[in-house]
Amino acid sequence: MKHLDDPHFFVMLVKEKSMAAAARKLNVTPPAVTQRLQQLEARIGVRLLDRTTRRISLTDEGELYFERAAQLATDYDEMIETLRSRRSLVRGRLRVHATLGFGRQYIAPALTRFHAMYPELEIALTLSDRRVTLDAESVDMIIHIGELPDSSHVAIPLAPNNRILCASPAYLKKRGAPLTPDDLNEHDCVMLRQNEEDVTMWRFTPAQTRLRIKEKETAVRICPILSSNDGDVVRQWALA
Repeated sequence: MKHLDDPHFFVMLVKEKSMAAAARKLNVTPPAVTQRLQQLEARIGVRLLDRTTRRISLTDEGELYFERAAQLATDYDEMIETLRSRRSLVRGRLRVHATLGFGRQYIAPALTRFHAMYPELEIALTLSDRRVTLDAESVDMIIHIGELPDSSHVAIPLAPNNRILCASPAYLKKRGAPLTPDDLNEHDCVMLRQNEEDVTMWRFTPAQTRLRIKEKETAVRICPILSSNDGDVVRQWALA
């Protein structure tokens, strides 16, 4: 409804001090300004301005209306500015799910820095290797490692998940270094379990390893002597 903006119109009209100046401000004709003022006075039922071709002056009722209209216009503008500023204010509750080792080492420190940037935000972090979905769980974001199950949700790649084949110097001195992927069947392998993926199938390409590989990609199934779903534990086992 156009008359809801009457306070702004009337305040601007008084400040411009003439119909012609107000018309230029609004980019309309002077008769259009006059007509709108007449409609405003008709709705209120009192005369607000005495006007001539060159100047306007407030009536007693106009003085009262101008005082209240100026306050209403200011309050309205402040309200709109407050609402607009809230769009850039990050607040509320963010619920994040991440895997155990990766979440502890990388996601938790990242969330600490994120909260420092947006102190109005409440963050709840859950660490677990149990597979969750946005549909079934009370979470807003899932940090997932490995291949994604079929999903209609938006997924954003964060980083590649490359693996390297490594062993401690003491182990290699004792057992020797494997020369081909098949040699791994004769070695003590340590495995990191993730989600429900087939992590006992290790795949290699010539660019990723010094092992002798004839094909573009070679896969070998290993039988781990130690396995865990915690990356820190697997790392300690490898070092040992």
